[in-house]
Amino acid sequence: MDKTRKILIYKSDSKPHCSICGKVLEKDFFIFNEVHKVPCMCDCEKAEVEALDAEMKQKEFEIEISRNRAVGLTNVSNKLSTFENDKGINPKMYLAQSYVTHWNEQAGL
Repeated sequence: MDKTRKILIYKSDSKPHCSICGKVLEKDFFIFNEVHKVPCMCDCEKAEVEALDAEMKQKEFEIEISRNRAVGLTNVSNKLSTFENDKGINPKMYLAQSYVTHWNEQAGL
């Protein structure tokens, strides 16, 4: 993110606010009649965290796919076997492709 986040204190509520999105960065939490200040994320921080989380999940997914391919496809020639590379030798290959394409529906996901 190009913007530099700064904390601003608004005089109206005396709470810290994000200089980018303006959201409150601190909430009051009451325990046994005592006020405790609890930090919270603003919208732009949440967006950054969600983007990093999505990126991490994508990388983990790619690693898992690589691992599964390494274990499942031990023959080097099989690694090049894809539906895109199919030469139409097996006339029933469309059934396998349909099965894979609709996997989530068939698996109930």
